[in-house]
Amino acid sequence: IDELYENDKSNIIVTFHPLIKRKEEVQLVKLTVEILKRLLTSNNIFSCKYALENQRYRGYIDPGVTFKGIFSIISGVPEDKIGICWDMGHSYANVINHNQSLFPPEEFLKRYAG
Repeated sequence: IDELYENDKSNIIVTFHPLIKRKEEVQLVKLTVEILKRLLTSNNIFSCKYALENQRYRGYIDPGVTFKGIFSIISGVPEDKIGICWDMGHSYANVINHNQSLFPPEEFLKRYAG
């Protein structure tokens, strides 16, 4: 990676998915936040940026499916350390197939869109 981005490593964005399936959503959020905090406070040898990607509903517990779940995870990590990778296909599938709102709550927009 260093050789590929010798002059501008800040363009590398590593995308993460929240933990899924094995526990209750509250526990998954907590564990995901703990993992992200460890990663984000460790020595970032590549000087890259990080993003949490939303997920489409697949029939099991996944805090990355809803605005609330993503907000819960991101709220546990310092703002300057991570962003959001919003997969519009995942989001639209959740709207069509699972009756989720097309638009995020105002609190979410204030923090991440403005």
